[in-house]
Amino acid sequence: IRALEERIAELEERLREERDEERRRALEEELRREREQREKLEREMEALREERERERREVEERHRREMEELRRCYERQARDEAERRLDSVRQGASAAAVALGAAVGAAVGATAGALIGPRAAAAGSAIGAVVGGARAAGRRRHSKNHPPNFSGAEDPAL
Repeated sequence: IRALEERIAELEERLREERDEERRRALEEELRREREQREKLEREMEALREERERERREVEERHRREMEELRRCYERQARDEAERRLDSVRQGASAAAVALGAAVGAAVGATAGALIGPRAAAAGSAIGAVVGGARAAGRRRHSKNHPPNFSGAEDPAL
């Protein structure tokens, strides 16, 4: 385009200086062809610019979608890992609570036995361990309204 601009400027200068009418018409025709060539090149350049811009937008959009998919994938993985860790903590806490409850229950039973007698100690230890373990694990004591759940399913009353 720069070379065409220089050529057009040169032809315009020669056209101003030319006195011969026939030569002048030839220069005008050559000038017209050069200007058309310049306009054609400018249109092609504009089309190329638009094509590059469209491709750039497509790449940006594809990149944005890929990043969004990666973000969702990592969020899902992080959530799954957090749930696994939480389950692990819950299992550890539940086991510790049951052990602590059993120990407290046994101590209550032993204390009752010492105060009442050896038979009460054995019965108190067993009952205290069951009740203490159930309480420490966050479960309710069984009653008429809340019978024991031996199915292994979660107690809906909790």
